Amino acid sequence: MKKVISCFSPKGSPNRNRTGNSPRSSQSPPTPVSSSSSAPASPSASTSATTLARINELTAEAETLNLNLGPLPIQKFPFMQLHFATDGFSAENCVAKGGFGRVYRGNLAPQNQEVAIKCLDPKSQQGTREFVTEVEFLSNADHENIVRLIGYCAENEHRMIVYEYIRMGSLEAHLLTRNPDLNLAVLDWNTRVRIAYETAKGLQYLHSNMQPRRIYRDLKCANILLGEGYTVKLSDFGCAKKAPANERERNLTRVLGTVGYLDPAYFTTGNCTVQNDIHSFGVVLLELVTGRKCIDERRPTEEQSLLIWARRVFGNRDRYEEIVDPLLNGNFNERSLHALVRMAEYCVNSDSMKKPKMSHIVDILGQLNRAADEPNIP
Repeated sequence: MKKVISCFSPKGSPNRNRTGNSPRSSQSPPTPVSSSSSAPASPSASTSATTLARINELTAEAETLNLNLGPLPIQKFPFMQLHFATDGFSAENCVAKGGFGRVYRGNLAPQNQEVAIKCLDPKSQQGTREFVTEVEFLSNADHENIVRLIGYCAENEHRMIVYEYIRMGSLEAHLLTRNPDLNLAVLDWNTRVRIAYETAKGLQYLHSNMQPRRIYRDLKCANILLGEGYTVKLSDFGCAKKAPANERERNLTRVLGTVGYLDPAYFTTGNCTVQNDIHSFGVVLLELVTGRKCIDERRPTEEQSLLIWARRVFGNRDRYEEIVDPLLNGNFNERSLHALVRMAEYCVNSDSMKKPKMSHIVDILGQLNRAADEPNIP
């Protein structure tokens, strides 16, 4: 984001590249659009007609929308209140944009409460589905490392979600994109360990403590928000899915997630399990250690995939320092480096039986976090 105040992916950064592949079928060709007129409609007219039809469809959905809300106090906002809160959704208040639509900073009167408002694009065919998933999910989520839902708007064609405002923006902005105009400080090693620990605690809550248990399916640095003191708030749960009661039970579903973070086993089989999140967490760990994006096409071909590039040091602790972020200037704890790289190696293992449980990850990272101030002993 150009200004690090967003609750979501930074403005100007790549949009969410979610896959929508089915494990059982290939992508079907676009459905041809017929016209009752012999003369083809102009592209602009066709687009306007499609958009109007979609808005009419969403308006009809809003009239019959039944949300299965959880016990948390959630407010339903009228459109005009959010319109006033954002100065008419002005460009100055737009803090992020992506495939889902735009995010605006707002100020709710009369309580003078600062919020982030995600406005889903009415042209998006998945908008309502993700809207319902996220509102229902967050109305049941109560954890210090999960972004807090304030309320929502489902009026006519409008689909908006209102969250607490996370002023410092995403981990992606601080660690990976690093816009030089923002003058962001380099994340020190102890802060990176704490971010890994708090992210793991948020995932453990989803996998073990939330009722029903959930699978995130879109863990990535862009969805890890940083509050004051670099506290972690996980965000964007439009892809979240209920976990099966039995971990051995197959949970076939349409593949959703972000390229580079997706578990290859999930991508090829469509079987959605908590292990998919653990793979994504392993990728985030490697990004924290290296300061590199999981996929970076600006690098030489052999270095574009972080996983492929980092695998060369797996199993050889004497080489772990080769992949440490050079911006740290050698200021890291050697013992915690070995633990993080080893943990990442287990998380991205192709054998799901060898992946650690989130509770085990939290225990180890908790110990590392508590020992973060200890001197570096070889």
